[in-house]
Amino acid sequence: TAPPAGQPPGVAKAPEPPATPDVRPSAFKAPSPAAPEPAAEPMPAVPALLGKLRIHEGSSVLLLLLQIYGNTETNRFQAVGRANPHIKDLNRVREGETIVFPAIPAKAASLEGAGHWVQLARTASLEEAYRIIRRYPDDQSSLRLIPQWNGKEGLVFPVILRKGYKEREEALRALHGLPAEFAAGAELMSKPDKDTVYFAY
Repeated sequence: TAPPAGQPPGVAKAPEPPATPDVRPSAFKAPSPAAPEPAAEPMPAVPALLGKLRIHEGSSVLLLLLQIYGNTETNRFQAVGRANPHIKDLNRVREGETIVFPAIPAKAASLEGAGHWVQLARTASLEEAYRIIRRYPDDQSSLRLIPQWNGKEGLVFPVILRKGYKEREEALRALHGLPAEFAAGAELMSKPDKDTVYFAY
């Protein structure tokens, strides 16, 4: 058969190029980047100060040391002196003067002598805790503080009876014998968190 016009003899016709596929962008969307996790709240720091109190009539720095720290040892007395350079003599503080109390870590060894302690209140400030002590009747068992810090609550001031009890029943009897104003919110002091730092003996 004769080749088509314009095509040399003996040369085959070139094949048609394949059709180009119809490639269109798909509707697929790349996943959005995951939202960053919220940053953890920073752990509150152990404080340097417990707070400050004003000297009232009938009070003294030594009495405050006993009520706040549990003793009047020389090292603690000197630390309070360094925190109050405006006071020349801590043994002669006038009524109305303000005393700053540093947060000095301690072992709270007095708590180990008894298994149960009656807690009248648990406050967030030294001033509030001391107001409770001042209101407490003089003819009742004396009170003291156990200032402490933990990562959950921060700085807190349990107000407790100075005397602890080995038996739970004894502690409960003492709790129920409190003046009505103070018995309403009283309870046995709960076991502290593992990270608790004490500032009293």
